[in-house]
Amino acid sequence: DGVRVARFTLTSSEGWLDPSTLRLSMKLHNTGAGTLQLASGPWCLFQQLRLLIGGQEVERITQYGRQHELFRHLLMPNAWNIESSVEDGTQYDANSYPQVQPKVIGPGQSLSLNLTPLLGLLSCGKFLPLRYMGGMTLEFTLANAAEALHPNSASQLYNVEQAQMRMATVRLDSALENSFSSMLLQNRKLPFNIRTIHCQEAALPAGNTEVSVSMVRALSRLAGLFVTFIGPQTYVDANGVTQNTPATLRHLHKSFLNPSATITGVPVNAADEATMSWSLQIGPKVYPE
Repeated sequence: DGVRVARFTLTSSEGWLDPSTLRLSMKLHNTGAGTLQLASGPWCLFQQLRLLIGGQEVERITQYGRQHELFRHLLMPNAWNIESSVEDGTQYDANSYPQVQPKVIGPGQSLSLNLTPLLGLLSCGKFLPLRYMGGMTLEFTLANAAEALHPNSASQLYNVEQAQMRMATVRLDSALENSFSSMLLQNRKLPFNIRTIHCQEAALPAGNTEVSVSMVRALSRLAGLFVTFIGPQTYVDANGVTQNTPATLRHLHKSFLNPSATITGVPVNAADEATMSWSLQIGPKVYPE
């Protein structure tokens, strides 16, 4: 109770970690009087994830739950989400939309959850030599209840219990192990190329039709750029009246809105959208040119 940061240090004197097997296993216990429902999968319980190797920070993912929701849920094929529902506390219903929804937890009840951390190092396609890494630490920062829970959740009280990291390690035969030791003693390196995620946030002033966001990050290459939008607390309707935005359209893990303004189509009342334009500048280079 009261713990906001959970740290797990992975070490081994002989084993090599198979990164595809790494899981955060835990139980979510509803301690409230009403039913409890997460906003999505167990990733929405965390606000930030850090990876440290030998005490040095390798990856830091802020707004972790939202990044996981985007890359490992919304952008994945439906078959992926159906299969992941076996372990991430969601359920598949072909008659609902979206078809994968978080399960409801009754008062006093618990639900077992498993989470594969969204880390670039775990997708490098190589076994990780824990004995040479000086310890591999994963640091999870818990989100607050407003971010973690579905807007319709009756209960706002819960505990995250029995959290533990589970993984599979392999042992090399003595000849291969000695060859790696000899290589490292010769000051040679074991290279690991990874794709990580950097999040930049900006508030868009009301009424503005143009915005510019600067991103600074010490990375060697840019693999892709994703822009997402969260609904504001209030909006002005077509009659000029200020309205409260529905809770699901301004929730951190539920709101991925299309910001394009709706304009009058032809014939009258036909649907149409205003066109948006984008440009990206990296150093002196502008895309599109």
